[in-house]
Amino acid sequence: MISKRSGYLLFEVLIVLVIISGLLCCFIWQKPPPRDELTAFKREFAKCYIAERQQQVIDKHSFYIGSFNDGNFWVGNIPISLPPNWYILNQRLTCKPHYMQPGTIGFMHEETGQQLRLVFQLGGGTYDFR
Repeated sequence: MISKRSGYLLFEVLIVLVIISGLLCCFIWQKPPPRDELTAFKREFAKCYIAERQQQVIDKHSFYIGSFNDGNFWVGNIPISLPPNWYILNQRLTCKPHYMQPGTIGFMHEETGQQLRLVFQLGGGTYDFR
């Protein structure tokens, strides 16, 4: 007996695709890369810096960025933990309501000697990690 169906039903195709996708996910799944503490520090700094600058627009107050010899890195009133084995080379910069003091805050890794600089450019408060 000859079947009158000439192809597959859409439902059958979807079932096959779901099964294949499930098998591929099981075999190809990769764990997310480990979170880099330095990248997390940069992200946390960016978040805190933006929050302090926005609050500064409202309150018209100055704030400091840097260390006060307590093991934390401060952005205004917000402490940020340094990544493990990193320390600050110089202390702090001042951010005034309409002016950002240009300068550099240096960081160094105790074991590797790797250096990182947080550079604030003249004027509007733009910064860059180098």
